[in-house]
Amino acid sequence: MKPLLATSAVVLLSASLVACSDDDSNADSETGPVGSADLSDADTVRAQAGQLAQMISSLDQVSSALGAESRRKTFENGECDSGSVSPYTASGQSVGSPFTDQTFDLSGETADACRLTGNLDNGDSANDYLEIDGRTASGDVSEGTATILHAAVGVSADQPYRLRYHLDTDQQGSNTVVDIDYGIRVRVDGSDDSETGEEDQRLIFSLGGDYSVSGSANGQNFSSDGRFSSYLGTDDAPFRLFTDSSGHYIDGPTGFSISPAVPQAGCANATAEIATTDALVDAGSGISPFAAGTIEITSGGSTASIQFNSDDTVTLTPDGGAAETVDYAELLAAAGACSGIALTGLAFLGGL
Repeated sequence: MKPLLATSAVVLLSASLVACSDDDSNADSETGPVGSADLSDADTVRAQAGQLAQMISSLDQVSSALGAESRRKTFENGECDSGSVSPYTASGQSVGSPFTDQTFDLSGETADACRLTGNLDNGDSANDYLEIDGRTASGDVSEGTATILHAAVGVSADQPYRLRYHLDTDQQGSNTVVDIDYGIRVRVDGSDDSETGEEDQRLIFSLGGDYSVSGSANGQNFSSDGRFSSYLGTDDAPFRLFTDSSGHYIDGPTGFSISPAVPQAGCANATAEIATTDALVDAGSGISPFAAGTIEITSGGSTASIQFNSDDTVTLTPDGGAAETVDYAELLAAAGACSGIALTGLAFLGGL
């Protein structure tokens, strides 16, 4: 994996935030996601459902990445242009797994101000970099016919895995400088039972940080800065992904906030609860991952439903409103700019 190559997407995302930021907004994300989304509004429901659809795709990548092997490596060769990445091992660790009382032998790595430099615009100097600090660790044990996994990115909420992007690009007479500094914490506990076919995962994911964008284009200067945070699951209520013979279930709390607000992007600075009311059935082919099943999103006192259909469409029903059926591809696009920054950490983890 070459993490710096993925930062072009960060540039595009940041540019979209500059284009639609409202500098008069006094929204505050210092305390994280608060408030509720108006799920009686059809546009908000489409945006929330679109963000959920992108989240489902990202969660699948994270599950594959973290469950692929016990030893994680952030970089192909473990080398940094400055700083260091060193192996991490710990034996007989009690991790508090919900599936076993056994201890785990953990392995991973510790990054200490590991900086990768790059030159995204092929300019005279390599002035772009990604700097990483933090620890990853994972391990597994057997419990009867089940394999029990524990994986963590970041040590705790107070010691997350930190990423700092600095991008300075000059292209076609325009200059853009982007700085993004955020922390990620992920904990995954899973059980995969080969005899029953049941898979059960509990996820805690949190991301929060700051961004700033400045530059010039067509003789005009621009700048924007702000804060963002998002989470799936908490220590008290992990997000659950469960599969049995009837299908898949995803359930748990989630939240998102960004300040300044992004007008007309369908982004709600809000907390919500996700619940699968009818099992999600694999589609097998097509754009949509599911051919049947229903998910409900509840925020405040309102609830909206998302029903997956067998023809790559979903039916959205706002609280107290009329149902509408849209193509799944249209739903993904409805998530808008905020979905990208909310899921940046998930996308990075999926590429580990």
